[in-house]
Amino acid sequence: KATCDELGVHVLAYSPLALGLLTGKYSPGNLPSGPRKGLAEKYFSDAAFAELTAGMAEVGRKYGATPAQVALAWCI
Repeated sequence: KATCDELGVHVLAYSPLALGLLTGKYSPGNLPSGPRKGLAEKYFSDAAFAELTAGMAEVGRKYGATPAQVALAWCI
């Protein structure tokens, strides 16, 4: 962010909730319907994504925040 500020470049987070996958609403056993289902299957089968969501949940528990709040706070 510091480099963007220095260059006068504005940052806009695109899909900070990863099409709903970072909200805590979905899980490997509860996938979204429609075109997001394939994307969700891909992400939920990835160990790195599982580690990310577990870390976000831990931060949320520590600060009394939902996964969506943690994801959005990360963008600020």
